[in-house]
Amino acid sequence: QCVDINEGYPDPCTGNVTEACCVNTPGSFDCPCESGYQHPEGTLSDGSTGLIMTECVDRDECWLWGPDACGFFGFCINLPGSATCGCIDGYAWDADENECSDIDECAEGTAQCWENSTCQNVLIMTFSVQFPDLY
Repeated sequence: QCVDINEGYPDPCTGNVTEACCVNTPGSFDCPCESGYQHPEGTLSDGSTGLIMTECVDRDECWLWGPDACGFFGFCINLPGSATCGCIDGYAWDADENECSDIDECAEGTAQCWENSTCQNVLIMTFSVQFPDLY
């Protein structure tokens, strides 16, 4: 009679695996990855190519989400185990709208305008200064 060998002892799993770590399965084992991580592809011990089940590497959520995930004025930032969206200058991430929204520098008082001028918010990354007619 054949008896299953516990391949999980000593623990063969490395880096970013779940706290449970190595899980013995009939005839094999698994190293479950933490959320946001995946098994990398590579050369296995028998020389073939496949998933290296003893390792976990960061999954690139930006690649998975696609180029439009953060909207027209946004960009994806891959982080270890997750990702987030950033915005170009003049815009801020609006979690409710799930996109980058214009920052009104005039309303926030961050625009520097000259005395006797009027600040006007412009939707593309800036503001403009309007001078009164001097004629």
